[in-house]
Amino acid sequence: MTKLIKIENITFASSPSSASKALERGKELCQSLESSNILFFPNKSIEISKEDIEFLTSLKDLNASKHIFFKPQTSELINKDKLSIQELERLKDILRKFSKAAVEFVGKLLIPYSKNWHIDLASFRPGNIEKIKTNTYEREDLLHTDAYPLRNKSGDRVLKFFININPEEDREWITGDLFCDLISKFQHDEEFSCFCKKEETLTGKLTKIMKTTANKIGLPFSLPSTYSEFMHKLHKFLKGNKEYQETSHKNLWKFPPNSSWLVFTDSLAHAVKSGQYALEQTFLIPRRAILNPEKSPLCILQRMTGENISEKEYQEINS
Repeated sequence: MTKLIKIENITFASSPSSASKALERGKELCQSLESSNILFFPNKSIEISKEDIEFLTSLKDLNASKHIFFKPQTSELINKDKLSIQELERLKDILRKFSKAAVEFVGKLLIPYSKNWHIDLASFRPGNIEKIKTNTYEREDLLHTDAYPLRNKSGDRVLKFFININPEEDREWITGDLFCDLISKFQHDEEFSCFCKKEETLTGKLTKIMKTTANKIGLPFSLPSTYSEFMHKLHKFLKGNKEYQETSHKNLWKFPPNSSWLVFTDSLAHAVKSGQYALEQTFLIPRRAILNPEKSPLCILQRMTGENISEKEYQEINS
């Protein structure tokens, strides 16, 4: 069962003795996260200026948008169509500062992860969850686990850091089953089996064959692994399963203005119930950095199937 672990009065290492304590604290926090708990920081964890927050919450034309993504490595924005050149530059600067601060804060907190992680996308989430209109599979208010078919083929864990920058309103989350319980629940479910087979369309099969062939002759096409394909299918199945959405056990969590939280979103069914204006930074944690790998979705699936289902299988195909 998911727990909310409240963390207050954080101090970071300033001497060899405190560095040892910080490492031990980091290990404990990593293990808590790997058990699908949420680390909650009720007080301001990173500094975002009042002027920057006022700018972000003033972007009224973006109220219907889900996310604007930022690539820290290239300072590139994605989903930016509604912004002027001046707004783009300001937003890019804010997200650059946020991403840097988030990486620094989480890195000092979760020391065992920071040497090996991959810094993935950051995002600004301007939309009012209750008013965003989109298709079922893109809705954030439906329980789901996160999956990135092409960005995470090796079974890396998906760790996310959120901060509620709304100056007045809570951001409300719902969490449901842990990944291990989802697999137990749907492992022999006929509807899930039929959904997975339906998703494997003729076009999809032909595309996979062409990409595999292209990779063999050195052309740069990216293929999902069996693991990432399964995770993506589970993501879509949960969102589209009306019975699961209505009848599954749920916990409600409220994150006040200026609070932040950390969670592995690949192993916990979650949804946003209400809220507007949040910032988020994603980290991909490789298997070698995980302290309890047996709790990861990849290991759970490999125990169930008895097979290697990560990116390695495609490396072997294309070698």
